[in-house]
Amino acid sequence: MGLMKFFARKGAVGGTARVVGKYYKHYRELHPDKDKMPDPVIYRLIITGRYKALKNKAHEDLLLEQAGSMRGLKDLVISILCLEGGYGENTSEIKMMFEEVIVEELIKQGVSKHEVW
Repeated sequence: MGLMKFFARKGAVGGTARVVGKYYKHYRELHPDKDKMPDPVIYRLIITGRYKALKNKAHEDLLLEQAGSMRGLKDLVISILCLEGGYGENTSEIKMMFEEVIVEELIKQGVSKHEVW
């Protein structure tokens, strides 16, 4: 599975995780107080910013609706990949490998494990 993991890391899975992690860190540094700026608000900012470029109102609206129930950045990345990349069409084994890549890439961006989960 090494080659598949390499391609996942360099492709949409890793790329999406890196972008989400980068923007999360940016917004969290601007607003470090989680009481004043809880994570779901930051998730909404990330989603809104992403879909300014991609222009898919249906995907944006669905993700914005789900943002309040996401448990961490990993959930946000997986939700994006479900809509944009066919994440749900993969086997359980492949999904587990994708999740490993997502977690590793988020942590590389400086996101804490607590924020990932």
